[in-house]
Amino acid sequence: MSNNTNTETSENETGMEKKVETYEVTFPVVCPGHSRPVVDVRYSPVTEDGTFLISACHDKLPMVRWADNGDWIGTLEGHKGAVWSACLNHGKRIKK
Repeated sequence: MSNNTNTETSENETGMEKKVETYEVTFPVVCPGHSRPVVDVRYSPVTEDGTFLISACHDKLPMVRWADNGDWIGTLEGHKGAVWSACLNHGKRIKK
């Protein structure tokens, strides 16, 4: 977990200067499900459907997940051997 602190200065309704601290907190995404070492994880850009990640693994089963919480979306089955790398097509959308 990491924290970033920013201080912003603004004026209130009386014209007085006011300092406001904002915090950005990031948490690790835990993605259980693979049975062998994960060798590659890629994030998608932010899209209308959300942000995704895909993991390539020696267990032959790349998995697609929601990037914000790590929840499983799907597994890409059918590979004959270890999957060493994976990438998401930036122009595609999720069919609903």
